Amino acid sequence: MNQVDETASNPSAAAPTGLRFEHHTPGGVALGIGTSAPRLSWQVPSADAGFAQGAYEVEVTRGDDEPEVVGVGSAEQVLVAWPARPLASRERVSVRV
Repeated sequence: MNQVDETASNPSAAAPTGLRFEHHTPGGVALGIGTSAPRLSWQVPSADAGFAQGAYEVEVTRGDDEPEVVGVGSAEQVLVAWPARPLASRERVSVRV
């Protein structure tokens, strides 16, 4: 799975970084994660004073398909449930939070 870091395009935004799949460490491609619905984790390292996450969106792109965007009303950032349809064996997807 590929990760996309949005902070480069808008450094002042409260953007998530360090996207992880299950307990795999960030920084590159996560291969062979061993589950069809990996839990996701991320951090918001810097934000304006008083910022509190109230919801998030996960964008999952499979091959040449249109991205699937799922909105979740939650402040959770650690080991959140996979929001899209399950992954197939050997399937490659790009994920953005």
